Amino acid sequence: MPLLYTTNEAIMRRLKGRIELAGPTALGRVPIDAALLAQVAEQAEERLNNVLRKIYQMPLQRPEHPTLAEYVELRSVCALIPVHFQRQNVSDDRGLGEVACKDAEGILKALQSLEILLPGEILIPPPPQGVNFGQTVVRKYTPGTAEAIQW
Repeated sequence: MPLLYTTNEAIMRRLKGRIELAGPTALGRVPIDAALLAQVAEQAEERLNNVLRKIYQMPLQRPEHPTLAEYVELRSVCALIPVHFQRQNVSDDRGLGEVACKDAEGILKALQSLEILLPGEILIPPPPQGVNFGQTVVRKYTPGTAEAIQW
C-alpha cells in the first residue's frame, strides 16, 4: 500500500549512513528489509490517522502537510533503529531511535492539543461540554415538543 504522507525514500534519508535498503552495503552500514520498512511506515500512518480522525474531517484536503510527513518519518526511524542496533555499545545509534521516538510523540501530542494546526483542513467541532459520545441530549422548548440530538 503506498504511503499517504511521505515516501520510503524520505524515511531512508533520515537513516542515511546508519541503515540502507537490502543490497550491497558500505562498510559499517546495516541492510534493512524493504518489507519491514513498509510495515513500520504503514503502522505509523495508521497511528497518525487514528488521531487525525478525532480532529479533522477525513480524508484530508491536502495530505502533503510537512508535519505529517515528519511524524511518519520519525516514528518509522523510532521503530527501525532498535531492530537493527540491539545489544550494541552505547555509542551506537540507539540515541537516534530515542530522539526520533521523543520527537514523534511530541508532534502527535501537539496535533492532539491543536498546538499544531493543519492549514486548509476542516476541524471537527467538539461535542458540547458535559456530553459524552453516544449520549442523547433532550431539550424541551415548548410543552409537548422535544428535540433529541445524538452525539
